[in-house]
Amino acid sequence: FDVTEGDSVNIQLVATEYIVNQWVEVDAPSWLILNQNTGVFTGTAPAFAGTAADTVTINCKVGNAVGGITEFVVTVNVQEVAYTNTKSLSFPSGNTTRYLSGNPANVSALQRAADGAGAGDAWSISMWVKTSSKNAGQALFYYGGSDTANDGHLLIQQVLLFDSISVAFGTASNYITVSTVVNIADGNWHHVMVTYDGGTTGGAVFADNHSRFKIFIDSVEIVGSDRLPSSAGGGYSGSITASKMRIGRYSDADGRYLDDGRLNQFAIWDSDQSANVSEIYDSGSPQNLASAVYTGGTKVAPDNYYEIETSVTTIDDINGNAPLSGFNFVSTDLVNDTP
Repeated sequence: FDVTEGDSVNIQLVATEYIVNQWVEVDAPSWLILNQNTGVFTGTAPAFAGTAADTVTINCKVGNAVGGITEFVVTVNVQEVAYTNTKSLSFPSGNTTRYLSGNPANVSALQRAADGAGAGDAWSISMWVKTSSKNAGQALFYYGGSDTANDGHLLIQQVLLFDSISVAFGTASNYITVSTVVNIADGNWHHVMVTYDGGTTGGAVFADNHSRFKIFIDSVEIVGSDRLPSSAGGGYSGSITASKMRIGRYSDADGRYLDDGRLNQFAIWDSDQSANVSEIYDSGSPQNLASAVYTGGTKVAPDNYYEIETSVTTIDDINGNAPLSGFNFVSTDLVNDTP
């Protein structure tokens, strides 16, 4: 039998040459349950692994009332779900109400207790965006405390300067900012990836604090004169707590929304994926990140992963447990425009 990852399983066993009173499995995996009376396997197929583990062999027996027993084998093949990318979420011109929000407590990758302690605090964020030139900052992603003046937070936005990407990390008075001079507001789709290596961001050396963060546009790292670092208050050595997580909006008190832009595919890793940017970008073609990114033969899947295909109200977290809720979108905001 062939089953697709994540789908409900309903496998009916049929005996064509025997009268069967009871069905028995000997070594089925925990995700498959056999009804001994009906001979139906039920459960939920696990994620496709791309290994021999995707083929499951189950030893079974059937018995009848007069004592006859027949042994047989059931083979179940877990198959990868067919990947589609046909829709994007549109944020209209003049937007001041539409945004996405998720439960930050279930996105542990972006949390930290104090100053960066190393690889355990590292993270990576990937998104496909299409924007136009505007006269104010446009919030792409926000994570952190509710009080932006005093709580540590992460903000990725498109800024007026060169219509480029800027990453801010910290509070209103103690922060690190890394900006680029690469214009992404040209009406074309661009892949934006930001990585943090988990190191200290409140140290005495300005360059060290900023070196923790990298920005990639269409898989190219922004370096040299195209990279503009700045800071205030000696950087930021505090925590990043789980109070708010938003796509397309900054804080409650700040009017920065994503204005006249589109979003396609959003992913968060609990690790620094700088070395794998080219594989994630995949020559400019969005791919199924849940199973298609490999490094040295080992899958590197996002911890939280969003595809926007069928709904403007609820977007499932494919790999994690932090679905996104859409606020004030309408059905026509789901558009046939993809990278």
